[in-house]
This record gives sequence, structure tokens and C-alpha cells, in this order.
Amino acid sequence: MKYALIFLCCFGISYQTFSQNSLVRPKPEPAVFVNDYAEVLSRAEIQKLEEKLRQFDKTTSNQLAIVILPSLEGNIIDVLANQWFKAWGIGQKNKDNGLLILIAIQDRKMHIEVGYGLNKVVTSSEAQKVIENQLKPNFRNNQFFKGLDEATTYLMGLAIQKFPPQANNSPALPDSNNVISSSIDGLIPYVAIATIIIIIMVLKYGHPKYKQPHVSQNNSFSYRKNNTSNRNPYYHNTNYHNNNASTSYYYYTNNDTSSNDSDSSSSDSDSSYGGGDSGGDGASGDW
Repeated sequence: MKYALIFLCCFGISYQTFSQNSLVRPKPEPAVFVNDYAEVLSRAEIQKLEEKLRQFDKTTSNQLAIVILPSLEGNIIDVLANQWFKAWGIGQKNKDNGLLILIAIQDRKMHIEVGYGLNKVVTSSEAQKVIENQLKPNFRNNQFFKGLDEATTYLMGLAIQKFPPQANNSPALPDSNNVISSSIDGLIPYVAIATIIIIIMVLKYGHPKYKQPHVSQNNSFSYRKNNTSNRNPYYHNTNYHNNNASTSYYYYTNNDTSSNDSDSSSSDSDSSYGGGDSGGDGASGDW
């Protein structure tokens, strides 16, 4: 009887573990940060969030993933979130700077899982604030994109307190002194030629003893205004996005998202989950 009870307990634990793990999808390669299995977001909303989180990963090494499920299928959301986090390895292995927002639509539940490396800045109380102030109010009005956009902005602002944007990922700007110097050097020959031509014209036609020569209509000079259609082909087209004035974090993109019809997951093919880990810190809630 004793052994039978032990067997049943072990079987029950194994079955529960299997049922939970069966929901965890295979890790996407390259990494996809917005995973909407419940299809509550539009394609444009997914692309906007994906680009935002991809730039966050690229500039800070912090990784924030969103997983939206139709249902928990009887699983406990915080346990499932921890398993999902570990299975995908969200964050960098040597930093454990990952975050996961797990949403279950039919169960109306949510959980924020925090990696080991961020639990000092994204504390359980801070994660609970995000749930109460950003996620719940918007989700109750079916504003899933707005809730996730505001929540990710807040979490990103906290995460960079521990792992700020890396200097070597900032856009390189040309040195102004070198640009001016090289521009002047390139203009010197043209200035010299123009000066010689002007001197010759003044000596030939501008002296008082010479009259302006008569030019017949057949040989009349014709002048054109500069073609205004020939515009400078070099222009600055960097779009800056300031997500939240209350945080010091901002990101930028050189791509015009309005003309980007391709899947955002292909915009940065070298992104991948870095093997981060979590000890179960975070917060849960429902709406």
C-alpha cells in the first residue's frame, strides 16, 4: 500500500509537469519577442511591439518577451511562466536580464516573470504595479496593444537601471571637423578655376573703354533657372521614438515602419534568446 501511494504521487507529479510543459512552444530561432498565439493583436500592432523589443535587446542586451495564449488549459500561470522562461532562455546567460509577460485570454490571467539579474530593479512590487496600472485597466477595455505597449515601456525603464544602453551600440556620427576639412579641400580647385574665370570676364567686358558687345537673336544667350527637381540625395531619415517621458530610455530605428510589409521577425536575423534564467520572481493578476 505504501509503495502504491508513492507511485501514485510520483505519477501525479510527472503528469502535472508533462501537462504544463506541453503548452510551452518550441523556442523560435531567430528570436521572436511578440508571440500572439491567441490572435488578439493586429499585424501592425505585432510589428510595432516587435520592433520596439528588438531594439531594446539590441541596444541594452535586456530581453523582454510577450506570450499570449488562448487558455492555460488548467495550468497554474506562474508555474507555466517560469517553465516557459527557462525553456526559451530569455535574457543573456551571464546576466539573466530577461523578462516575460505571459497572458491567458480565456482565463483572464497574466503574469510577469523576472530574471535573476533584474529582480533588484523589477521587484515583485514593481511587477504588481505594472499589472495593476498598465495591464488590467486596458485589458478590461480589450485594449491589449495599449496595455502591452505601456507595460513594456515601464518595464524597460526599470531594466535599464541595471543594464543601461551600451555605448558601442549607439549610432556613429561623423566628426564635424573632418567633414568640414574634407569639404574645404575638395572645393579648393573649383574656387580657383571660378576666380580665374571671373577675373578674365571683368578684364574683358567690365573695363570702361569697352562697350558691351551686341549679341544677335540668333546667337542670344539663354539662361535657365536651376532645376529645382535636382535635390540633395543625402538626407537624414532617422525616426526617433520617445515612448514615455517618465523614463530616460528611448530607442531609434532607421526603418520606415509604414512601408515595412515584411515580417518584423526577419528585421534582425541575428537576434536570439541568450540562455537567461529565472528563479520565479514576479507577479500575477487577473482582469
